[in-house]
Amino acid sequence: MDKCDECKGTMHKKKIPYVLLGVTLGNFEALVCDNCGQKLFEGTTFEVIEAAAKEKGLWGLAGKTTI
Repeated sequence: MDKCDECKGTMHKKKIPYVLLGVTLGNFEALVCDNCGQKLFEGTTFEVIEAAAKEKGLWGLAGKTTI
């Protein structure tokens, strides 16, 4: 098992919801610390999350500002 970078707890794989700007994009596999709750999505999973965000028109919205 992997160790958490934050607290050195044990990381376990499990499916968790990914929420972007208040919209749930789905449940995706992540490493979750059993001690502090730190969540890490691996590269290939993040590619799927990115595609879901683009499909819903949410990708890049958090970076836009209006003055």
